[in-house]
Amino acid sequence: MKIDIISPVFCHTSDYKRLQPALQYQKEYWRKKQYSKEQCFYLSSLVDSKGIFLRGLLPRAIEYLKNENIPFEVIGGGPEKFLEYRIPSELSGLQARDYQIDAVEKIFYHKRGVIVVVTGGGKTFIAALAIKSIVGYRPKVLFLCNTIGLLRQTTTKFKEYGINNICSIGEGKKEITADVVVSTIQSFARLDVESLKDHFDMIIVDEAHHVRMFDGVWTKVLSGLNALYRIGLTATPPLNEEGVLCLEGHIGPIISEMMHPEAISRKIIVNVFLNLIKIPYNNDIAQLKNYKDVYRQGIVEDYLYNKIVVEEVKRLSDIGLTSLIYVSQINHLLKIQALLNRYEIPSSPVYGNVSGEEREKIRISLHRKEIMAVVATTAWKEGIDIPSLNNISLAAQGKDEIALLQNIGRGVRRDEGKTELILTDFFNPSQYYLVKHFGERLSLYFERGWIGKEFEKSYRQNPSPDRKL
Repeated sequence: MKIDIISPVFCHTSDYKRLQPALQYQKEYWRKKQYSKEQCFYLSSLVDSKGIFLRGLLPRAIEYLKNENIPFEVIGGGPEKFLEYRIPSELSGLQARDYQIDAVEKIFYHKRGVIVVVTGGGKTFIAALAIKSIVGYRPKVLFLCNTIGLLRQTTTKFKEYGINNICSIGEGKKEITADVVVSTIQSFARLDVESLKDHFDMIIVDEAHHVRMFDGVWTKVLSGLNALYRIGLTATPPLNEEGVLCLEGHIGPIISEMMHPEAISRKIIVNVFLNLIKIPYNNDIAQLKNYKDVYRQGIVEDYLYNKIVVEEVKRLSDIGLTSLIYVSQINHLLKIQALLNRYEIPSSPVYGNVSGEEREKIRISLHRKEIMAVVATTAWKEGIDIPSLNNISLAAQGKDEIALLQNIGRGVRRDEGKTELILTDFFNPSQYYLVKHFGERLSLYFERGWIGKEFEKSYRQNPSPDRKL
């Protein structure tokens, strides 16, 4: 069989049925019944009836054909514009680390793929290093992110790293006026993508784990642009089958990794020290059956639980330690914020309606310890740099591993005098769902080596009274 590389985005096969077993995944849907919903599955193919599939899946297809001893030939793929490069050792006086140079080397060798780097490991620096490495040509680069906060942060950082020929798309800006374009995915999707099909040489996707659904906005944009160089940056690659295949298809496989254990041992980030607090058993919560009711009564509206959360933040504040409290619902945020005010803890809330300018003021105030706590929804889950942050409190609980690691990533950056990040989690033994979700978080803590660690002396001298597990 023949496989024809027809563009940087797509390939074509002459015999799609023989390739289908390698390029399909199990997709779920919910069938409505009279009084409930039933989870169902079907196989979704990533090669259509015309034999078209994403070029990023070509290595997977080739491996399958080899393993099955199916004769094949790959043709096409040219002419393609390869970028010459010379990797600088520093950017604006900031020395590049060896793993960052290695990541950029792999970018130009593979031309597409995902760079996995822990939060605080310098993903933006790697992106800037790749752009500054290109020689003999002014490359057209598109840097895509998913929030206005990341857009602003990246634009500022790129300029600090010496990338001055830069413009942004978002916040009302729609014109491409420079070679390097930083854009939110939402704003770029509203442009005429077809007219920009051949404009860019390189696409860099920040927080690339969002490229996880074949019917999403990321697919619309990435499948419409013919850039040969396609790079994803993330600390938390997707775990589900569709997410893995979607990211691999549009960008490529993982080509470089800097994970927590190595980053900690090399003093790139600080270690995480677990602070577990037990919530008293509540028989009323134990009688609940529906998860929504459990979450509402056992977490959002449970005064004792919220009081325990804030009392721990107060205790840490009294010894000079700052906290970021994560919730998932506005109603919960308001209740926590009311208690923070009652305990006279200098604090601010962050949620969807808080403007970008105000969020930045709050971030700086927390970093400088002008306020001692912030209670936030997922609006502050990604792209927030608070190096001095001492504690993250998981008031929202939950079980999503990627969301949990993104939350923790806000506090693992190194700062002067900072040796660890405290992670405060809460165990409520009252109900099955609360115990199960805590168990899943605990499993992650074991896997990451965060169980069994001692706190630094300054923290151990002020233990949480009668509530440490």
